[in-house]
Parts: sequence; C-alpha cells; structure tokens
Amino acid sequence: MRKQTILLLSLLLLIVLGGFYTQPLLAKEEPLRVVFETTSGDEAALEGLTYYGTISNQWESTTFSLDRSGLRHSETKRNDVFFQDNADSAVLAWRADYRSFMRGKSSFSGNYAETEDHLYYAVEENDGFSLEILDKASGSVSEMLLNYPEKTQKTYYSVSRTYFLDGKVIIEYSRYGNYSDYLGSDIVIYDPTSGSLEEHFVFEMPEGISGYQSISTATLTQDDKEGIFVMIRTEETDLEATEYAPPVFSTAFKRYDWDTKQWTDLRNVADFSNDALPYAIEDGIFYQLHQADGDWTLQSLDLMKDEVLDSIPLQGTSEWERSPDSDLQILVADNQAILTQTYLEPDRNAQLAAFDIATGEMLYSGEIASTFGTDKETDSLYFERIVYEP
Repeated sequence: MRKQTILLLSLLLLIVLGGFYTQPLLAKEEPLRVVFETTSGDEAALEGLTYYGTISNQWESTTFSLDRSGLRHSETKRNDVFFQDNADSAVLAWRADYRSFMRGKSSFSGNYAETEDHLYYAVEENDGFSLEILDKASGSVSEMLLNYPEKTQKTYYSVSRTYFLDGKVIIEYSRYGNYSDYLGSDIVIYDPTSGSLEEHFVFEMPEGISGYQSISTATLTQDDKEGIFVMIRTEETDLEATEYAPPVFSTAFKRYDWDTKQWTDLRNVADFSNDALPYAIEDGIFYQLHQADGDWTLQSLDLMKDEVLDSIPLQGTSEWERSPDSDLQILVADNQAILTQTYLEPDRNAQLAAFDIATGEMLYSGEIASTFGTDKETDSLYFERIVYEP
C-alpha cells in the first residue's frame, strides 16, 4: 500500500511539474503578433518605417523588426530565472543577415556604424580599439587595431557610439578609473584605411567644479556641410554645503565643423536646455518635442546656423499625456515627424502618430498592438531603434 501511495504521489508530481514546464513550450505554437492598427489617416505615411523592438513577459523575450507589411524578423529566447537580457533587436537583425561577421560580437548597437555598403564594428581592447569592417556585397572582412590616443594604467575605456562620416570612423567613448569611477568622455576620429588617429577631443568636468558630466553626440549633414554635434550635460554639486542642496543641472551645445576643424559654442539654446524631452536630429536641425497648453509643439534649432526656427503646433495632440511610466520617441525624416509612445503597463498598446513638419498636420494616428498569440500577458514592449527610409 505504501509503495502504491508513493507511486501515485510521484505520478501526480510529474503531471503538475510537466504541466508547468510545458506550458511555455505549448504556448510557442501560437505565433507572435505585432501589427499596426490604424485609428485615422493614411497608412501610406508608414511606408519606409521600420521598428526594431523587443516584446517580453516572464517566460520569454522576442526581438523583432516590423514594417508596414508586417513582421520582418523575430527571434525568441527563454528568460533566465535570475537575469533577463533585453538584447538590442537591431543587432539581432544584423546577426540574421550577417551571421558569420556578427558571431561573438556585442549586442550593444553603439558599437556599430552602418552605411549602404559596409558595417563597422568597434570595441575596446587592451592596446586600442579593434575595428572590423564588413563589405556587404562581397562578404569580406577587414580588421585593424586603432591605437588609443593615450592610456594610463588602470584606466578603462568603453565605446558609447560609433559613426562613419566622410570616409572617417568616429568613436565616442567613456573613460573609467578604479572602482568604475567615471573620468570623462572622449571623441576620436580615425582614418579606417591607414588606421591613423586624426583628431582627439576630451570632455570632462572643469577644474574646481564637483559633480558629473555626460555627453550625447550625433553626426551632422546639411547640404554640403558636415560636422559633429555634442550635447554636454553637467550636474554640479556643492560639497561644502552644510545641508542638502539639490544639484544644479546645465546643458551646453557644441558643434564641430568638419571643414574648418573648429568647435563652436551654440548660443541660441535656451529653449532646448531640457535634455529629458524627446529630440531628433535631421539635416542638421535639432527637433525637440515640447508639451504646452493646447497642442504639443515641435521646437527646432538649426545647428549649422545656430538659428531658432519657427515652432510647429502638432494638430490633435491637446489631450496627449506624458507620464513617468511611458517612453516617447521622435523620429524626423522626409519632412515627417514620427512619434511613438510605449508604456510600462502590461498589455498596453504603443501609440503612433505621423505629422507634416511644415504644417503640423496629423497624417496618421494608430497603435502598435502586440501579443504572443497565447493567454500569456505582455509585460513590456519597447523599441531600441526606429528607421525611416522612404
């Protein structure tokens, strides 16, 4: 009797555990569903728009790319019990296209720069930056070591962004000391043919000021002019204060002119000092979304001319809300502004709208709906990269 009881209990345990562990596997029989759902406007506004995103729940994460025609690529993996890796979906898409080249490389998109013909990968090594270049047409790969401009012992580098402009490779990186102390950020420009260092720019806290400084960079192209844009954010703290004093934040804009090789401090930036507001850069113009009474506005600054342009009210946005549990992204291309808002709330669709940047007219409004095709909830949906190539 005792033996039969043990066998019955073992069988019951096997059924319970089997059901628990096979549930995610059975759920995968249903396909991932990510689609555009139109509320108003013409879907033609979505032509050329591609989203690289990640949808996840407690069991699995799926990275995908989505355009007007539907899902282009998706890759699903089970979540580790102790660590959920939200890999960069844009990199996974590259991996699908260039498997051999991408093998073993970082999933951080900041290590990559892409052109029509080549894919560049830069990563820090002991003696310099390792640069690998994939020729997309032939599949051939060239590799070289770019020597560091200077490197003291116990200083560590980390690549933040990689660019390609006018035949040169541009790398933005951060410097760290012992115990991961942030020391500053640098920009270096290399000739990828010879591997020689052409320029080195250092950004760190001014002497005698305590606090923290970070930079955001972008390359600029406008007509026949080219350059580098740097937004410097400084958080200044008062170490001598006898009671708590909140840090003082400031933002500065700088432009590097590619032809003259000179830096310019931009002056007309008072309306763009809040770097927490979503912004985009296109054709050398800095566009930033501002919330105001009535419709939201798109403020713009010509970075090449240091000139503030007309504010553009975005029609139909008066009831929009921006909350701490949401992420709002803006993309400007081909005279359109694409706004995408995602939420931390489970199973809440992302919001999408397209506007004419000349008139502010809303051309399209809709949602990006996502489900695993099962009864499992979606815990999060976010987009690492949005590309518009009409």
